[in-house]
Amino acid sequence: MRWVMLATVLLLGACATNHQEACAAYGFKPGTDAFANCLMTREAQLNDAISQTLRDNEMRTNAWAQQLRSRTCIPMGYDFSCY
Repeated sequence: MRWVMLATVLLLGACATNHQEACAAYGFKPGTDAFANCLMTREAQLNDAISQTLRDNEMRTNAWAQQLRSRTCIPMGYDFSCY
């Protein structure tokens, strides 16, 4: 889970520049309300995507943990035998 958070922080830093470049490419001029709105919209879309990814990861982790709880494991030397 830590790697997801680290990747998210790095992604957000890289996206700030990409957002500015994209909004400029759309024809919005820096310092205008339209440019600011473009940045806010792109940031909101990114936040929604990140939130969805984190929710998906949590669901997968919970499903995996539930599967593990439903198993019985017996130590076999340096390994485990699970059924």
